[in-house]
Amino acid sequence: MNASGSYEERMSEKYGFVKGEKEVPTSNDKNTTEEQEGESLMIPISAWEAVVSQLGNIHEASQDMAEARERAAKAEAENEFLREKILNLKEDIEILGKKKKRKFFS
Repeated sequence: MNASGSYEERMSEKYGFVKGEKEVPTSNDKNTTEEQEGESLMIPISAWEAVVSQLGNIHEASQDMAEARERAAKAEAENEFLREKILNLKEDIEILGKKKKRKFFS
């Protein structure tokens, strides 16, 4: 391997890529080239599959986060409602307690 060559040259040697209009050798490595805006961008298929897999994982995680936010907002609203209900019940208990004391002493 040529250590003084450019990154592309080193990767080309390592993975068996060729640049330009030459044919890409087929091997068990599953290497490929991708075209991007007229330039040749060489990416091993295994690396591309790993990137696509990670994008899928990120998409799934963002959906999970959205669902979790929705559940959290629902729980927060329910919590607020129940707090208000408890306060109202405490007030009702105090009112009833005062009425009972009045009847007892009357």
